[in-house]
Amino acid sequence: MRNGGGYGQVKASAFTVSSSKDFKRNIREIEDNQLDKLMSFKFKKYRRHDGSFQIGLILDDVMTEQVTDSSKTGIDLYSLTSVIGKAVQELSLKIKAIEERNDI
Repeated sequence: MRNGGGYGQVKASAFTVSSSKDFKRNIREIEDNQLDKLMSFKFKKYRRHDGSFQIGLILDDVMTEQVTDSSKTGIDLYSLTSVIGKAVQELSLKIKAIEERNDI
């Protein structure tokens, strides 16, 4: 831990996010253009304070409420995964349209 702030490595066999409708309200579809949002993220390679290398996002570079945690001190990996999933769907639709245009 660094400065008692909860900065450290966590190991587990699974992280399960409660995802039932029972835990949610105001449920809406994700708006389009998540692919553009994902493309705007700058993935970095960096050295952590313990000397190890890591790849990932820097919070200051992606300050969007879609992927930051409620305290604005970290990245919510479940939300980030959802943005990536939606971006893959959008990309798949673009590929399908190109294939149909070219009769592939």
